[in-house]
Amino acid sequence: MRKNVLILGGSGNLGYYVVNELIKRRNRVVIADIMKPWYTLPKGAIYEEADARSVDSVEGVLREHPAGSVVHLVGLPVASTCQRDPERSYKLNVASVYAALEAMRKVGINRIILASAGIAYGMPKETPIREEYPLDPHTVYGAHKAAAEFIVKAYATLGIHYVILRLFSVISDFIDKGHTVVTTFIENAIKKEPLIVQGEKQARDFVYAGDVAKAFASAVEKGNLANVTINVGSGKPTRILEIAEIVKKHFPDVEILVEKSEAEYSIYADVSKMKTLLGIEPSNPLESIEKIVVKYRAKLLSHNQKT
Repeated sequence: MRKNVLILGGSGNLGYYVVNELIKRRNRVVIADIMKPWYTLPKGAIYEEADARSVDSVEGVLREHPAGSVVHLVGLPVASTCQRDPERSYKLNVASVYAALEAMRKVGINRIILASAGIAYGMPKETPIREEYPLDPHTVYGAHKAAAEFIVKAYATLGIHYVILRLFSVISDFIDKGHTVVTTFIENAIKKEPLIVQGEKQARDFVYAGDVAKAFASAVEKGNLANVTINVGSGKPTRILEIAEIVKKHFPDVEILVEKSEAEYSIYADVSKMKTLLGIEPSNPLESIEKIVVKYRAKLLSHNQKT
């Protein structure tokens, strides 16, 4: 049995996948979060209430449950919400990272795996985008993710090793827990509202949450991997219009509206490091998206039959 893995923010959507992947690999997991997990804890995982924005709170959990690695999943991963509420974004996306690092420094734990985001790159002039590409965020969310990365790198000078995983657009089996255009389109289709596509050619890198969990688990296991940044994506551009068309395939009554967008851009990751350093071969994003749409179509039909 390995050392504890402390997961800050493990009660959320991505936490479900990461916790279960780590347990499957025979790790002991401690979830530290201000809210209890929405999912049933697997055997080998425990929950401790903690405020990730407080150094003292995180320090208390670390002293009670010494860990070999800290996985930081705390954040506010919805760009539009961060734009409307920069203060909340700062507390969750930046202050929580400082609190974790300072608590780790005090306790003597020297390894963190941080969930960053591809949005920190901004609107790149070249794709696929490599980890060496300079960060040039164009949103509050992106800026706060970039700031968190710089804080982590600063603490490396104090002896805390890091693995930064820059996550691209994570898609989940649970649309009520995730926040992507995939969830928006499915929700709109269920309500028989139009699927509005901003820019016909606009594309993003969608990656299945199960693949992201494998990346975190692999980073935990590879203890010699230190002070490195790794893109976590599918490595493929998926046009937003393609997603709308998949949703329409299963909800044929829904209408697709394509609107012009002055801010149209596309981004997808070079995932060479993810494959070589973490050993992760990502799933086909269109297949993952279609499975999620089919699941919710079946769920809707079942609900309608019962009512």
